[in-house]
Amino acid sequence: MRVSFALNGQRVSLEIASGDRLLDVLRCGLALTGTKEGCGEGECGSCTVLLDGLPVNSCLVPAYQVRGCRVETVESVNPEELEALHASGATQCGACTPGVVLTALWVRRNPQLLHSHNLRELMAGNLCRCTGYDGIIDGLEVWLSSDGSVDSGQDSPKDSGIDGGQEISEGPETPTGPEAAEGQGDLGGPGVAQGKGGPGSQDGPEGKGGHKAREVSQEDAGGVQGRTGEATS
Repeated sequence: MRVSFALNGQRVSLEIASGDRLLDVLRCGLALTGTKEGCGEGECGSCTVLLDGLPVNSCLVPAYQVRGCRVETVESVNPEELEALHASGATQCGACTPGVVLTALWVRRNPQLLHSHNLRELMAGNLCRCTGYDGIIDGLEVWLSSDGSVDSGQDSPKDSGIDGGQEISEGPETPTGPEAAEGQGDLGGPGVAQGKGGPGSQDGPEGKGGHKAREVSQEDAGGVQGRTGEATS
């Protein structure tokens, strides 16, 4: 089946297999290897990307589900904005770093989240085995408080009629494959996984159905609505 979506501001269209994950399409189909596969089960957060502005574990998202959506990967982030992370020693082996950066970008675009959750709770779905988290949190605190602006880009391509940019591949989109995905256990739609043993407190909010432990209201999330397993038509 063919899917089209906006990737880092550029429209892409490509053939996928019905069982492909978004992670497979990004790494193998589009050669964007910044997104890492860690556990492959939605637990570690290494594969976090932004889907219509929300952090998701791309290893849990069926590729067909992003049809007409906006996907952002770590390749879209200006490296100069991440100097605070380098200075604080937030990166060592680097396996978790892309996911940490994308989750932090979501927090930076929605600073009101910090009114009801602390940074360690919001980052609880991104696990790191190297740094002990203090360097990550220290660097993120500096980055989130910096004066650099980030365009939140809340409008999704299907709403704004995105047709700009150069399309990577051409051809008509065929309406094959499921048009709606029902909730499937840990899949739980494009939500990110609950962190275990991460920087968040054990008393923090619990994730459900593969979603990161956040319990964030729609109002807190800046009006950006998450999905509960429904495919984008």
